[in-house]
Amino acid sequence: MCVACSPGIAALARGVLGNLAAPSFVPAAIGASAGARAAAERAVILRGGPILTVDEACPVAEALAIRGSRILAVGSATDVKRHFTATTEILDLEGRAVLPGFVEPHVSVLGSALAADGGADAAGDRLAEEPECVAELCAATLREFAARGCTTVYDTGIGRLGGLAEHELLRTLARAQVAPVRVRGALVPELASALGAAPGAGDDRYDVAGIAYWVDGAMADRAAALRDPYLGGGDAGALNYTDEELREALRGWQRAGWQLVVHAHGDRANEQVLRCFEAVLADAPPGRTPHRIEHFTLASDEQAAHAAALGLSVSHAINEIYFRGEQWRDEVLGAERAARIHSLLRDVEHEICSSCHSGSQWERPGDCTPIGGGAVDPLLAIRTAMTRLMRDSDDVLGPFQQLDLGQALRMVTRNPARQVLLGDRVGVLRAGMLADLVVLDRDPREVAPERLHELRVLETWLGGRRQRWSDLR
Repeated sequence: MCVACSPGIAALARGVLGNLAAPSFVPAAIGASAGARAAAERAVILRGGPILTVDEACPVAEALAIRGSRILAVGSATDVKRHFTATTEILDLEGRAVLPGFVEPHVSVLGSALAADGGADAAGDRLAEEPECVAELCAATLREFAARGCTTVYDTGIGRLGGLAEHELLRTLARAQVAPVRVRGALVPELASALGAAPGAGDDRYDVAGIAYWVDGAMADRAAALRDPYLGGGDAGALNYTDEELREALRGWQRAGWQLVVHAHGDRANEQVLRCFEAVLADAPPGRTPHRIEHFTLASDEQAAHAAALGLSVSHAINEIYFRGEQWRDEVLGAERAARIHSLLRDVEHEICSSCHSGSQWERPGDCTPIGGGAVDPLLAIRTAMTRLMRDSDDVLGPFQQLDLGQALRMVTRNPARQVLLGDRVGVLRAGMLADLVVLDRDPREVAPERLHELRVLETWLGGRRQRWSDLR
């Protein structure tokens, strides 16, 4: 059976989300539609804890007001109190901290879902043969993303594992009334061509605006394309395209208005990507869609400067330092090169719109397991960006690239929101923005950097809809 052609897939996905998600989001006596109407009408003021806005105009606020799906006001308790009415609900944070909902800019929803159930081999066959099981796994994965503090995720290769059926399933899950996160994404070129799709035709809940390309393989497999051989000599990885092939492919999608999302790990791969982007963008119109390099794992200072000059953004799988740092230092790259992987502070110095993602083995065929075998983990990403501690030894890999807390928070909120083309709606807490929030059990400013991953996500708010997660962690 071809799931993509099955009229029951949408109903099946809606049913799965209803079964898994509805009880946590609305009281049992209220139906989804009634709950949505109530949320649209209600006003809420949060106070009694630090509100870290990631907005330079008001970095820390005392109170935040929400009406319906939008933030009504942020600021001092006195200023926000002016929006109080007889129907306004007051929520006391009791010292808990509120931040913008985390934006995870690089995931594979289907790959992560199947990895938790034995692996992503033959994902298309599983979609066809076990549609209900796969839909349940994907719905549970979206809930897990939210329970980690995410309110938006970006799938960087929709269709690579499951073709059209993968796209249809994600769209249905994300647009369900009780969906726990927003889903954005990049299509593989073959699927975009088959669909005849136009970029940005979706909505705040689900949209595809990018086209994904993979220029080399994963560093863990010694498949990343390097300038110099891997530790021990011999191979230096390989490129998947010639310059001409990559340049012409990117140019076609750029002219059609798509965001280009290019996966590149090694310094030789990054050099090729930058050469091709320079040629493609030479005749790009003003105000073009901002393009992305995924991973940018091993890159030189000159390459970072080149990316900045071209207006490209980059997204780093920062938790690779935590889970694989010792391996890369001692077995793959050597100490000098390993210390330069995922150079976040250099991005800041070059004013690159840079983000952190939890990372996955997405480039390894048949294996999309998130790094470390778990779900996305923005809090661990913040901790790793600040400390660059490695798990097995507690050694620091490249201390000269450590970030401060403010810089690290931008890497999981404001910056990735811009990268997924939602920067005008999410990523900072400001009047008029969508009310996408995360509530943590403590103020991260009062926690030692090496213990930041121990913070607990208690709630997320998605467009003003409160979702409690403390009982699931």
